[in-house]
Amino acid sequence: MTFESGSQFKAAVKNYAVYNGFNFRFKRSTENIVEVVCQEHCPWRIYASWGPMREAFVIKAVNDEHRCNRAPTNIQADYRWIAEHFLDAIRRDMNYKVDHMMQELLEKYGIIVSRGTCYNARSWARKILHGSLNEHYQRLPCYVAELQKVGRNSTFQLEVVHDIHNSLPRFSRLYICFEPLARGFREGCRPVIGLDGCFSKTELKGKLLSAVGRDGNNQMFPIAWAVVEGENQASWTWFISLLMTDLRIINGYGWTIISDQQKGLANAVAGLLPHAEHRNCARHIYSNWKKKGHSSDILRNLFWKAVKCTTREGFQRVIGQMETLKEAAAQDFVEVGVQKFCRAFISEKPKCEVIDNNMSECFNSFILPSRSQPIIDMLEYIRRAVMERIVKKRELFSESVDSLCPQIRRVLEDNRLKCRTCSVIHAGYLKFEVSTHGEGFVVDLRAQHCTCRYWAITGIPCPHSIACIHFIRADPTNYINEWLKRDSYQLAYSYGIPPMNVKNLWRENEGSYLFPPLMKKQPGRPKRRRRIDASEAGPSGVRLTKKGVQMHCSLYNQGGHNRKTCNNTRPQPAYEGSKSSLGGFSKLLKSMTKFQV
Repeated sequence: MTFESGSQFKAAVKNYAVYNGFNFRFKRSTENIVEVVCQEHCPWRIYASWGPMREAFVIKAVNDEHRCNRAPTNIQADYRWIAEHFLDAIRRDMNYKVDHMMQELLEKYGIIVSRGTCYNARSWARKILHGSLNEHYQRLPCYVAELQKVGRNSTFQLEVVHDIHNSLPRFSRLYICFEPLARGFREGCRPVIGLDGCFSKTELKGKLLSAVGRDGNNQMFPIAWAVVEGENQASWTWFISLLMTDLRIINGYGWTIISDQQKGLANAVAGLLPHAEHRNCARHIYSNWKKKGHSSDILRNLFWKAVKCTTREGFQRVIGQMETLKEAAAQDFVEVGVQKFCRAFISEKPKCEVIDNNMSECFNSFILPSRSQPIIDMLEYIRRAVMERIVKKRELFSESVDSLCPQIRRVLEDNRLKCRTCSVIHAGYLKFEVSTHGEGFVVDLRAQHCTCRYWAITGIPCPHSIACIHFIRADPTNYINEWLKRDSYQLAYSYGIPPMNVKNLWRENEGSYLFPPLMKKQPGRPKRRRRIDASEAGPSGVRLTKKGVQMHCSLYNQGGHNRKTCNNTRPQPAYEGSKSSLGGFSKLLKSMTKFQV
């Protein structure tokens, strides 16, 4: 049997040893000669060296007799060997579970491998598939050049900083915005942008900033994303400045920005978009508000009732109820700034009633598998996922005959059912008085406005308006805002992202190497998951906090304390030799001593 080299021969011997379950050692291992022997009392031996004219590596001597038993652990099954055998599985799933790896090695090869070895094998396999960290950042200029070649009118901004110690060019930021996405958003989506940042799960950490819009079907529409060093005012100012250029935003007039309460982002929006409406996510506000001691179910219901109320009069009534129940809760609620997260105070121009940043959260979940990959693989995953999504959304309504998007049609039909209890009085000139459940509203069909403000802030007729539209025997579909119709939806997805060559066809840019940013090693094991708040539901849907649960004493079944802090007299055990009775235990020990004597 011949081999191409000594390394190939070593790999074959290693596979043979693992398959047959015995350990060996290299007695001699040089460039020209390899001799392998088994354990001390086993005669198994194999010897190979280069043949004549070095045309092949040839086995010269073999003793195939084994006297040793099969070993449950094998030193040849190191992390490199395991990585090579699980390469295809890890290529399909980069988070291939270590438990599955250990179980498969035991069932297939009959060997026991430690968990740490499997972790190292998975890391080594990822390095084989993705390349090293330096290789990715060195090829980043080539990646940007390839992006610029396929997206000529798009924006790809690469920021580089020079190391103060050795003047090496190091990566700082990268902004990506494809012209088809920006154009589709400008022409077919409402002027509402969700801004958010999520952390990278690699050893370099960093942040991935994103700008996400809402299409005509109330679903996310990715606009731009960027990799930055952290989420601060400088990075957000840089990101928003480039985004304003791509979307042709001047001072923010008529635009709505939705985000969390990150201070750097708030300062950047206030400085660059002074006339834009800046909403904050109501879920984040409620989480912070509840931590101030306002965590009862009644206060929670009043909070969301005030947030979702569309009229200022109704809002004041709910705040009055909250103030009567707990004055500090109402004061903390108002101090946040009700114009930022309450529907009674939001603008009517964007035709969007959203008071949370769920679209950005959806995008973060959409790209979740890529956040543990190196930078080029992560960006390529996002590009391909968005490119595929654009095509699927475009084909979604290719054969539809409905003029409305499915989500909008569903809301309209729900409002139609609710309008059955409305009583309509026509006042002339398409103006009406509508009464329902003891409440009254004024509807103006020409102005497309109802005093409940639902129609004005959503662009969809409310139940009171639909009752008036039915009164004049018209179709409510004709009164829906144009942004929510199928034509606008198809216009948003009519521009696709162009395909791009893979890595092996990228043109090398000589002299434009880039180095990764300096890594600050933190103590402890790197965190992969976001820290879940006690008020949030865990993966199983169960809340992690025990706040509000009354403790009970197992001794007397009394509330307010547990067995450890019980101050009552503990009951005596039924028998004297119990462990809880030291005297009984001493007597038992003495009796055993006498018996032994």
